[in-house]
Amino acid sequence: MAGEQIDTNVVLTADTSQYDQSMSASAAQTQQLADTVDSLGQKLDKLSKSAGRKLLGVTAADVATITAATAAYSAYEKQMSQLAAQSATLDRTMTAQMRTYGSYTRSVKELRSESGTTPR
Repeated sequence: MAGEQIDTNVVLTADTSQYDQSMSASAAQTQQLADTVDSLGQKLDKLSKSAGRKLLGVTAADVATITAATAAYSAYEKQMSQLAAQSATLDRTMTAQMRTYGSYTRSVKELRSESGTTPR
């Protein structure tokens, strides 16, 4: 019998119910993880859009405030420049007026002394 070949059929059976249950549980957990990641992605997208709109709104308000402050400061500077020019003109005018009045006073005093009248 050593040289004879024998054919045999062996039927194997296995209980794969635990394997099937583990694979089903794994698939369910994987699906739950995928749903959670998708939900997180949607929330992040909404957050970035919302934050962008809010940030844009704050920036627009800030720009408007800065623009208004700049315009007010410009108007203030213009007024101060005009006041400085008026002050310089007034100062020159007052100095000239004082010289003129001083000259008038001297002239009047000279005339009085020449005519023999003195101020009371």
